[in-house]
Amino acid sequence: MSFRLLIAAGMLLLCTVQPVWSQTLPCAVRGKVTLVDFTAVWCGPCKAQKPIVQALAKELGNRAAVVIVDIDKDTRARAYKVASIPTLVFHDAAGEVRYRHVGIMGREAILAKLMEIGLPPAAPPAVPGAPAAPTTASPRNTLTVY
Repeated sequence: MSFRLLIAAGMLLLCTVQPVWSQTLPCAVRGKVTLVDFTAVWCGPCKAQKPIVQALAKELGNRAAVVIVDIDKDTRARAYKVASIPTLVFHDAAGEVRYRHVGIMGREAILAKLMEIGLPPAAPPAVPGAPAAPTTASPRNTLTVY
């Protein structure tokens, strides 16, 4: 199966992805709490869910991975037995499915579920006047599968 992986920050991630994910996450997000959003461009509720998921992906940075799968262009929805969209599937850092939600889910509910399954806490806010802490975080946390 061939497809492109596009990264929100404009960086290209090169990753060997099996025809069916390991149950079924790509190698890029194993080891992180992961949200998989199954969507389609023609789906009205998906259009409402999209900005919520995208904003959360940006907010979470490297603490979690967000994978957006267009069901019309990728067959992985079958492996997840997705019958309705939007469907959000939450994986813990070991790659195990811990929760599924069908329909629109609000930002706070998504964040609470991610925290429940092991999302690392956010770094404390910077103290004004203090030197900035060095960062090694990569903005490569959002994958859009076409």
